[in-house]
Amino acid sequence: MMTAAHQPSLDSIEFHLRRVAFECQARSRAPLWALVQDMPAVCACLLDRLGPFDVGLNDLRLDNGDGNLGRSNLGFWAFDLGVRCEIRLAGVDVHCHELDQVDVRQLDRLTQAVLGAVLEGQPGASFFEYEVTFRMHGAPDTLSPATFLQRFTGSEPEGLGPVTASGASFHFGPGGRRVSCAVSADVSGLFTDSIHVGSRAVFDAERVPREELMMEAGDYMKASLAALGLILPTTKEST
Repeated sequence: MMTAAHQPSLDSIEFHLRRVAFECQARSRAPLWALVQDMPAVCACLLDRLGPFDVGLNDLRLDNGDGNLGRSNLGFWAFDLGVRCEIRLAGVDVHCHELDQVDVRQLDRLTQAVLGAVLEGQPGASFFEYEVTFRMHGAPDTLSPATFLQRFTGSEPEGLGPVTASGASFHFGPGGRRVSCAVSADVSGLFTDSIHVGSRAVFDAERVPREELMMEAGDYMKASLAALGLILPTTKEST
């Protein structure tokens, strides 16, 4: 059921997705020094929780970040999901390059497993905020990208040549359990006759339990599309 938070307007346009990339960053309240001081403990916690995702010891990779301590990370690929995870001193990054091809429930379980393992590997650690980003490429039903984007673009700069594409970006302050959010729309650089919608939100970890993070992210994604007058086509599973 669609909540009032992302209720579409009467003139909403169906958005036919072609590709969706997703990224989640869990930011730690203090550096995760266990990565340096007790790497075996962190690895043991990860391996204990990642077995269901076919991630083993040989899949864990250390990257020294060209000697930069902040960029160094312990990472792995969950190939069945096409997901890359990186654990840094500053927190945890989860990257999914084709969310539209993934079982979101499995992605949620993997994310929870990694975050839980990190907290177990460094007792007393906690996250203070989560940032989620969606990069969506798709075609607005019945409208060309240029016609759709005219809803948000005004006059173009002159004297630089013919305009080949335009877009808009909007940034917002706190709302609901979000600290901030932003949404943008422009022409897709990957697919013809398509637009690219970027949607980012930062959530307060004290108000969004990590177990609810993926659900909250999904609701926000739909709300950001609705704010642009877009709605995902109804499927049998969502009715």
